[in-house]
Amino acid sequence: MAINKKQIFENILFPTDFSDASVNAAAYALNLARSKKARLHVMHVLDTSKEAAGFYVPHISYEMLDRILLGIELGME
Repeated sequence: MAINKKQIFENILFPTDFSDASVNAAAYALNLARSKKARLHVMHVLDTSKEAAGFYVPHISYEMLDRILLGIELGME
């Protein structure tokens, strides 16, 4: 069986925060997608690490989660 060394891109994911620094990366991703005849998917990402500092998310036990999900499933019948 012969190995094809040609790289084939069918899909390219371009995550971006739409910052000034991402403009060149967007042009590169678009040119790459065009040259490879690939689909370009753009995903908007946000850096929430600074905004969420000190934000408390209460822990839920797996047992409680199971009960909640079981209740949802039973309610859908």
